[in-house]
Amino acid sequence: MTKHSQYVSKNKNIDQEGTRIKIKPKKRKYLIVYPFVKKVEWYLLSQKQRQKMMSEHIRTGHRYPSISINTSYSFGIDDQEQVVSFETDYPEDFLDLVEEMRSQKARAYTERDVPIITCIHKELKDIKEIIP
Repeated sequence: MTKHSQYVSKNKNIDQEGTRIKIKPKKRKYLIVYPFVKKVEWYLLSQKQRQKMMSEHIRTGHRYPSISINTSYSFGIDDQEQVVSFETDYPEDFLDLVEEMRSQKARAYTERDVPIITCIHKELKDIKEIIP
């Protein structure tokens, strides 16, 4: 399910993730997907504290325009709270983005963000030709 993110209103960018309800695939070469669960302590922080950490994450993401993100929410209906997906033509940019975000304060509140699944974009007709 998608919904508006509570963290993006102070961090606007054109076509910002979290400002739209429908996921709009960019059809970039690589798609990286992983489930995401925050620690209970994250939700015990004030909105202001969480916003400060998420604003740092969002500002960092804006420095990587070659990467687009989509977030789906699954609170209470699956084993994870969110599934995030990133699209890029430059996996090296994604590597740099994740490395940078791992040293940020919000990381301390991540309980789980695996498995990470990396895919190469293909049209459905091309996939049908590959699968026996």
